[in-house]
Amino acid sequence: MVQNKDIHLTSICFLGSDESIIEFNETLVGYLINARQKISDDSLPIVLSLKATLGNNVSGIGRDDLKYGINLLNEYRISSFFEYWQSGPTRTMYGSLFDNGLIASGFRSSCTLDFDQFPTHRNLDNIMELDEIVHKNGSVLGVGSRSVPIKLSYNDENGYLRRIFEGIINLTIGRGTINSSNNEGIVDGAYRDHGDRVTGAYLFNCSKASKASYVDNLIERSRKAGFHFFEDEYFMVFLASRTEGLSNLVFTSVENPYDPVELSEEKNSIIENHIHSPIRKISQIDLMRREIMSAVNDEYGGNGTLGQHYPVLQINEVCGYINESL
Repeated sequence: MVQNKDIHLTSICFLGSDESIIEFNETLVGYLINARQKISDDSLPIVLSLKATLGNNVSGIGRDDLKYGINLLNEYRISSFFEYWQSGPTRTMYGSLFDNGLIASGFRSSCTLDFDQFPTHRNLDNIMELDEIVHKNGSVLGVGSRSVPIKLSYNDENGYLRRIFEGIINLTIGRGTINSSNNEGIVDGAYRDHGDRVTGAYLFNCSKASKASYVDNLIERSRKAGFHFFEDEYFMVFLASRTEGLSNLVFTSVENPYDPVELSEEKNSIIENHIHSPIRKISQIDLMRREIMSAVNDEYGGNGTLGQHYPVLQINEVCGYINESL
């Protein structure tokens, strides 16, 4: 029976290839089993589950191999849900974090972890601590910031594109209400300065009295804007900072893995899929569009926070891409 002190934790992962199935069976399932054991040994008020999405490139052999990992999860009584039809990150995360059934069941909080970056078994104590911070401060949302240098591309030469873009987004979010900001454990200098608030590790305060209005507003506006990719997280955290406030804590993370890709192909993909596309969607939310424009104006020319970490030409280049889509 669910107690009002319980936290529902969903580890989320995308299995896009047969190789990722092998890693899932050999490594990630073990992380979940270790987490389940720690929850039991330490009597932690956490209910653990997994939400995985299978990509179109997984073969029939890969799907058969996946049964091994599923059987292990069942053996250790770890609830799991595997989606074989890709509905997009927005539906996956929103559906896990803001599930009406979880809220109605009386859970104190709902938490999601990006399995690729945040090993479940190494973050249980962090989840408990963030939960306390969120409820103490009356925040509607908590964020687990990353503890390693942030790598956002396969080719290092392209790294600045998404890093500067995320810097603009974080600076935009930081203009709102940050109830608690603990950046001391962020080793990446740029992210320590502008914050690391769009990460894949989130904790939703299910017991917040005004939670319904926040969720209704978030989902309705996200649906109307056609959110499908990272723009969902950007708006989710932005809206929390403009309504009930945010709290953050540094979580234990690992470097995000990237598949090999040719330099120019990766750059073009980043510009279109990680900058132009989300900004076009976000620009439908008038308040966020204005706030991003203001952050871009502050940073253009290297006169703001980003100027301490990147060359002016790189900052202006990324700001130019953003302005093209606003």
